[in-house]
Amino acid sequence: MKVLDAGTKVLSDHEVLKFIQEKRQQHKDEDEKAKSAGQAVLPRPGNFMLALERHEYHLNHKRRPYLENPNYKSDQSHIIQLMEALEPRVQLTKTELLMLVNHRPHNRVMMLPMIEDAESRYSEEDQNWIVEKVVEILGEPRPITPDPNQMDEEEG
Repeated sequence: MKVLDAGTKVLSDHEVLKFIQEKRQQHKDEDEKAKSAGQAVLPRPGNFMLALERHEYHLNHKRRPYLENPNYKSDQSHIIQLMEALEPRVQLTKTELLMLVNHRPHNRVMMLPMIEDAESRYSEEDQNWIVEKVVEILGEPRPITPDPNQMDEEEG
């Protein structure tokens, strides 16, 4: 059996967050339209709303590397810029590129799990060069201080 349309697309964290925010605005507009027309506001599936809420919380969490990055742009230009910088020297899949964009590794150890077979595909020099390009284009990561509330949630 052949899948004709998988219905999947690789998205950056920013694109997912933007989709969730647009979906919330759409729900708000639909509710206001129904109220103004004197109709009942229909409830939305609880599991869908819970999924939106959880993903939005996760993507807005202060530990996300792109949120307070002065080099981060709200469009895809930073992804294209990184891809163009890396392309002449290394060939990455879309998924690998988005992993680098979303997680913004600042050292080789952080980068290794993001690129499949990185140690066999690229020399140590190339791996360090990839990290340098990520930091150069996407900026230095900000220091993360432990969140005691998050630690309590993880323990429980």
